[in-house]
Amino acid sequence: MLDADVFKHARSDLGDVRILDGQSQVPFVLVKQSGGTDTQESQAKIVNLGSAGARTEFDLDTSGFEEYDHVRLQLEAKDFINSAQIEGRRTLKDASGTKLGTSTLYDFTKENLGSNFTLRFPSASFPYLHVRLAPGIRADQVKGAYL
Repeated sequence: MLDADVFKHARSDLGDVRILDGQSQVPFVLVKQSGGTDTQESQAKIVNLGSAGARTEFDLDTSGFEEYDHVRLQLEAKDFINSAQIEGRRTLKDASGTKLGTSTLYDFTKENLGSNFTLRFPSASFPYLHVRLAPGIRADQVKGAYL
């Protein structure tokens, strides 16, 4: 166990620390441990997919996901720029939730400039996510969502 004086006078990575047994230096290895991250995407269940005025809206059931920080949509829309708002919700009946952010979605197929169908936000663990797309993407063009 190291005391506070060691940390006060050592480098932050403890790379300059020496352990002595009398006059002899004792070899040792520092092992850093931290939590892991899983970058595997899995499909989320889309519920309540429909239109509210000119906007497409839907909920994502996040059952089976402990924590997530993005949603990648599978869209059939091409050649567009759109925005998407995302909220975390405790139940499907909630009329509003915690705002997690707004993302810009786009597809520049005609120009061969790529696409972005990913909504990024701070790590969350809500049971449901509510997605609201700006006018321009129809409900029938939303084919899937991955967390």
